[in-house]
Amino acid sequence: MADEHTALLPPGKDNEAGHIKGLLPPNSAVEVISRSETWILLRATRTIAITQLLEWSLYSVSVFLLGHLGTKYLAASTISLVTFNVLGISLSVGFSGALDTLCPHSWASHPKETSLHAQRMLFMLLSLAIVQCLVMSLAAEKIFLFLRQGEEISYLAAKYLRVQGFAIFPMIVFEVLRKYLQSMNLMRAPAIVIACIAPINIVLSYLLVSGPVEALRIGYLGTPISYLITSSLSAGLLAAYAGMHAREGHTGFTARALTNFGQMTKLGLASLAQTVSEWWTWEAIFLMSSQLGADYLASMSVCIATATLLYQLPMSLNIAASVRVGNLLGAERPDLAKVSAKTSMIISVLIGVFSAIVIFSLRNQWGRVFASDPEVIEIVANSLPLVSAFQVFDCLAGVTAGVLRGAGLPWIGAWLNVVCLLGIGVPLGGVLCFTAHLKINGLWLGASVALFLSATAGTIIVNRIRWEDHVNIVQREGLTEPDASESQA
Repeated sequence: MADEHTALLPPGKDNEAGHIKGLLPPNSAVEVISRSETWILLRATRTIAITQLLEWSLYSVSVFLLGHLGTKYLAASTISLVTFNVLGISLSVGFSGALDTLCPHSWASHPKETSLHAQRMLFMLLSLAIVQCLVMSLAAEKIFLFLRQGEEISYLAAKYLRVQGFAIFPMIVFEVLRKYLQSMNLMRAPAIVIACIAPINIVLSYLLVSGPVEALRIGYLGTPISYLITSSLSAGLLAAYAGMHAREGHTGFTARALTNFGQMTKLGLASLAQTVSEWWTWEAIFLMSSQLGADYLASMSVCIATATLLYQLPMSLNIAASVRVGNLLGAERPDLAKVSAKTSMIISVLIGVFSAIVIFSLRNQWGRVFASDPEVIEIVANSLPLVSAFQVFDCLAGVTAGVLRGAGLPWIGAWLNVVCLLGIGVPLGGVLCFTAHLKINGLWLGASVALFLSATAGTIIVNRIRWEDHVNIVQREGLTEPDASESQA
């Protein structure tokens, strides 16, 4: 029976990269390719989405628990989480985006070199994490005071961040291993790990925040402690899985992993710019909402959590499209990569429309899930129609960014984000929020306009790509190892 370890077609004349799924014969009809790629993308998206949703629960459990503990605790924890994402996770996840190009191409063309890219990335990111952790531990409260968050909120947020900051180390290990495994189409591995960890995180968070056992009840700091524990477990379990089930892409631990950083750094910086421009846009929007008062800050927290939840499916398609396009280009099949890219964009629009309909229908009830304050519930209900419209553009923009990474063009996605989000969305949102007095609705409207522009430009660019020029990037860019054949022997 076929599973995620099995190629859909046996190796042969028309399928030289026999370990890559669904390599149809050359000159296959576009309709046949589209059906095949749709099935492959949806199956991968389904598995990744389960992982993303379960991982989202690791973050969002604090919103559920602390939202009922008090508005100030919800606001402080959200500020801390956003700052942790900006100063910590966005840099690590962004730079590791180089693996979205390198690992899928290597797995298709030089399988044994796949782990070398992952080892290099781990070394670079864990070294950076030491500096990040020190900054978050020593300068947290000063950062929040500088951002005019008030003394009490700054104090509470700093306490939260000092604990949560240590989670960056296991998060890096998990993220690099996830990209390594996904490039080999082992999509289920992270899902299995998070499925085991998520219930533990929920129960542990509840016990530490407001559980019935007084000896275990810590209160406000219970959620970052729980997150640190469970993220460490996640990294350990995924490492064990990789050691047992991903040997085909592992060349062993070697000193070669400490060389040839140049091209990885180039791709990593491009992916970093693409990611941080998006994440920093949300930080700017969130900070602007904090100037409107605690109720609007809490409401924005709920809206951002909602948008994040809804984005898990298109984000999963983003990852699936990036891996698929990279695998196909690495296997020197630009004809299939072109159809796969266009198919993924069509699916993204359908997902966006569906998400918009769902959240618009639940706008009057959704706020009660996160908060009990009537004012917060009302503000959320008024903002969700804009959030629902925002989803359509967000889905398409995200998937085009994934296609560009898979094609080895992360710099284009970076420029789109910098210009559209930071250059247009943030200033426009600020004007609509404060000058036009639309408050957080103005912030969402500015973000929607920015993503509409990004999605439109991204779609045009993807449709104009000359796919033949992007096959086998690792070999074209000189990223193959001179003794690769020896490694595979």
